[in-house]
Amino acid sequence: MQYNLSGLTFLIWLFAEIAGFILVGRVIGVLPTLALLLLAMAAGFALLRHYGENLMTQLQNRFLKGSVSQRAIGEGALIITAAILLIIPGFFSDIAGLLLLVPPVRATVWRFLEKRRQNSRETGRGRRTNKTAPPVIDLDAGDYHATDPEHSPWRQDNDHNKNRDHNKNR
Repeated sequence: MQYNLSGLTFLIWLFAEIAGFILVGRVIGVLPTLALLLLAMAAGFALLRHYGENLMTQLQNRFLKGSVSQRAIGEGALIITAAILLIIPGFFSDIAGLLLLVPPVRATVWRFLEKRRQNSRETGRGRRTNKTAPPVIDLDAGDYHATDPEHSPWRQDNDHNKNRDHNKNR
């Protein structure tokens, strides 16, 4: 069911983006609409480049100090998500990306994601457990033996076959 809901959500988002293109294009014209999209994409690339480099440096420094928090990683991931949403052509994705750049909105999204992660941890959803795993069989040294690879019946190379044929003729 989750798969069908994701596909339906994607289709609704896609149709909303197309409708947004049409509506904005009618109001301000085609060229200004395209200019807005290109401006948003350029801003997204610049943000991704600038913040991506800074985020990696910050995380490296915090990691070396031993003070990396999930919150810092989450904040960085949300800002990178905002940059990606700005790069994707479409006005609704641009609005979502711009909203994620606002710190209170980002904090609200982070709290929602944290609560959802906590709920899935408590209910056990999202965690994969393999209850049908086959049993482990421990073998003692006497339960198996190694064979010389030169005398393996599975060996298919020509040298082995030639040696075998040569030994038969003797």
